[in-house]
Amino acid sequence: MPQIKQTPRQVLAQAVQSTNTVGMAFLACGIIPTFTVMASGQAGFLEELLAIATTAMLIAPGVWYLAAGYFMKKLEAWPIRISFRVAAAQAVVVGGGLVIQSFGRVRSLILPAMLAIFFLPALGALIFELRRARAAIQVLQPLGRAFQPINVIPLDAPQSPILTNSTTEPNPTNRPD
Repeated sequence: MPQIKQTPRQVLAQAVQSTNTVGMAFLACGIIPTFTVMASGQAGFLEELLAIATTAMLIAPGVWYLAAGYFMKKLEAWPIRISFRVAAAQAVVVGGGLVIQSFGRVRSLILPAMLAIFFLPALGALIFELRRARAAIQVLQPLGRAFQPINVIPLDAPQSPILTNSTTEPNPTNRPD
């Protein structure tokens, strides 16, 4: 199967779109359950604790991925490094939640555990897209910066003065000779 070649701009646009899509999906999956629990008015301690965990693991990374997509459009590479760390932290916590759910059978974690099954492939695809975006940004970035300092090379001092006066006495009349 022939591989389709993409320009670095196309690769970057695809990575930005993927990052924004994952961010919006995490936001939706985090906001909807949190607001339904809080709007019921009968949220106990466990429900509030799960709402905080949902905020930490879905809403905050969702907002981050949206911000990272914005900065990636501007050819910034630093959001990609941070996104790798955020995705790794999410994968560790989601994987830990799945392990806890499989051993503990905690009823309140059934829905988040089922949703988490879909997050891990999404995070894997996002990491793949971010790696491609990092390479595209390196190609597209200019080599220098606008205000990069230039090394100044000092000139050797002349051995003799450039202009020499044939007379050693000053001309007192200020008239040309």
